[in-house]
Amino acid sequence: MIFDRIENAGRYEAALPGIGKAVAAAAAIPAAEVFAGKESVQLGGGSKLNFGEFETRPAPDQLCFEAHRINTDVMILASGAETIYFAGLSDLTVTKEYAEETDVLFGAARAVTGCVVLKPGYFAVFTPVDAHAPGYHPDGRPSEVKKLVLKLKNPASV
Repeated sequence: MIFDRIENAGRYEAALPGIGKAVAAAAAIPAAEVFAGKESVQLGGGSKLNFGEFETRPAPDQLCFEAHRINTDVMILASGAETIYFAGLSDLTVTKEYAEETDVLFGAARAVTGCVVLKPGYFAVFTPVDAHAPGYHPDGRPSEVKKLVLKLKNPASV
């Protein structure tokens, strides 16, 4: 899991080739152009950019985590704020088995490692060993979020 400022994305090139340019390009999209239902944009190497708009929700006693095998998620907010919880994949009890067509499995964490509050100007990276539970209230209050998610293909899965 990586959490950093947009301008530092290039520092992670060795681990995630192309992340600097991809994060900068995604972050430059105006908030007014980020909305639910907008078609995903296919990027080179089988990666893509998804768009979303939602209101955050309160964190329940049992968080719903997701994890991926093929893609690394790079999350960037155009507006709003959200709390994203994370846990190690090995700490997950699977509640819905992995679906190859959507590259996702769902589960409950036996132990939550931590959380970040994602705001514009920052990005968060979740690799296949990072289970994550996005979309929760920051500071206990709802927030209207416009979000971009870069789905970067992992070199080992290509």
